[in-house]
Formats: sequence, C-alpha cells, structure tokens
Amino acid sequence: VQTCCFGAPERDPRGWVVSAAYLGLAPGETRAIAGDDARTVGWHRVDALPALAFDHADILAAARQRLRELTQTSTLPLQLLPTPLRTRQARFLYSQILGEAIKPTAFKAWLRRREAVERVGPAKFAPRPALHPDWLR
Repeated sequence: VQTCCFGAPERDPRGWVVSAAYLGLAPGETRAIAGDDARTVGWHRVDALPALAFDHADILAAARQRLRELTQTSTLPLQLLPTPLRTRQARFLYSQILGEAIKPTAFKAWLRRREAVERVGPAKFAPRPALHPDWLR
C-alpha cells in the first residue's frame, strides 16, 4: 500500500531525491536480505529502532499512521496470524498496532459485523479469504 511521497530538496545532503514509501506486512519469521546498497539488514521493534538516516524517521511515522488507519477499517492484519487463530490473538495484534486497549466484546462484534472470520473449530477461527482481494495481499 503506498503510504506517502517524500521530496523536500534538503531531505538528502547528497542531492534532491524523491521517494515513494510503501507499507507491506510480513510475518515475523520472514527473513530480511540486504540489497546492494546495504552491508547488513535486520528486523527491529518500532519502539527500539537504531538511528535512522535522513528523514527515514518521518517516513516510518507516516507508515505507522497509515497502518493504524488501515487497521481501524480493514481485516488485513489478520493475515499475519497463524491459522487457525483465536480472537484474543487478533485483538492483541490490533491493540499493538493501534497502541490502545481493545475490549474483547467490542472486538468480537467488530469482526462479526465485517464477517471477517469463519469458525474452523472450538474457539478457533480463520480469516475469510473473500475479504482480502489479491491487490491487498
């Protein structure tokens, strides 16, 4: 999902650079691989990041805000959870993204209204694939 474009002339001391930032979600076990412009690469908690270059903190803040906005209206984050899932796992994920506590009954009602999950066992659910078009994956 495109998040924002950044193009202030002074954002990179090497010259005027325009960047289009995209937001992608990846399961925790996804392996990060360094490209040709990086010696090392790794995953970091967003609340414990190393120093970031240039305006990358602004880019990250915009991506986090966009993720919060999407999370309030979308069931896309459910795709990050193992299947089958329990609603408490989903509620924990959503509360971590949103940065606030979510009442269990309100969250279950939200999932029901969106027909976001289907029961696959006792107290176990799976995201409904029909709610996740290919362009959101």
